[in-house]
Amino acid sequence: MLVPAYEPNEALQTLIEELLALATGNPAFAGILVVNDGSVEPEALQIFDNLRTLGGVRVIEHAVNAGKGAALKTGFSYLYENQTDVDFIVTADADGQHAPFDVMRLAERAIATGNPNIGCRHFSQGVPWRSRFGNWMTARVFRLTTGQSLRDTQSGLRTYRRVDLPQMLRIQATRYDYEFHCLFHLAKRIEVPLQQVPIETIYEPGNPTSHFNPLLDSVRIYAVLLRYVSVSALSALLDFLLFSLLTTLDMSIGPALVAARIGSMPLYFYGMRNVVFRSKGRQLYQVAGTLMLMAVHVAFLWMFISYLKVAFGIHPVVAMLLGASTFYVGTFMVQKYVIYRAPSKPAG
Repeated sequence: MLVPAYEPNEALQTLIEELLALATGNPAFAGILVVNDGSVEPEALQIFDNLRTLGGVRVIEHAVNAGKGAALKTGFSYLYENQTDVDFIVTADADGQHAPFDVMRLAERAIATGNPNIGCRHFSQGVPWRSRFGNWMTARVFRLTTGQSLRDTQSGLRTYRRVDLPQMLRIQATRYDYEFHCLFHLAKRIEVPLQQVPIETIYEPGNPTSHFNPLLDSVRIYAVLLRYVSVSALSALLDFLLFSLLTTLDMSIGPALVAARIGSMPLYFYGMRNVVFRSKGRQLYQVAGTLMLMAVHVAFLWMFISYLKVAFGIHPVVAMLLGASTFYVGTFMVQKYVIYRAPSKPAG
């Protein structure tokens, strides 16, 4: 089990002690790793000292606060290198929002099914507004971009397969957005269904122990999508203007599409590589992949626009807007996970 912690209160020690008592003799339990993410408050440091005295608990530290994602990656790297006999890692938050029984239940469920899972809370009226709204928004973004529906995308209670850890360590995010990117990785692996397990919803009044910043951390979570929307909208505008101009000059649909796409291609590629995905992968590979994707896109639009024009008399410019919207989400997924994916590197 892995718990990232930054300036924790007594809830962390209570969680660990109750888990140790509950896990005695349970084959699903192989110890607890706590990552101190640069805490400096005396009360928090005392809690970490107390945890070090407990059997079955190991505490490792960041010299400075680096973010929840960084703490999780530090833990993943340590477990991947030092616990080779463990097939699944359970992650839980340090703020007392996860019941020990639910933690053990997820571990046992993962072992029984062989699949990763996520603990899903019920967002009722007693849940803080920032948590309800944040989860509502991320759940819809997740469904839009992956096609999969999750009730709780922000739950920190999850199980990860050991075989997936190298991919998790390649994710560049280091704060709360890291866990959202992990879900993207699991969702795109069709052979690894992500199981949803109902868990108890626990919140202190006002959720004071959470270090989640509703504005800054939400921006980080949606940053890639926001950059994608901005760059693709600018490129699409140039593409649309060129296509409109060329069709106004009586150029046929196919040549006009090709010419417009060639004209907007430099702006599109530069924006996707350097602004949206900030990729350092092989440029030649990415150019070839983008060209192939755009060729498929143009072929699709050509057929789509021609069909709407002949069958319904829809103006080519309007039909182009409809077709481009239809292809939008699929284009994002291909670029994120195929063309501009993070380069491979060893775990740790």
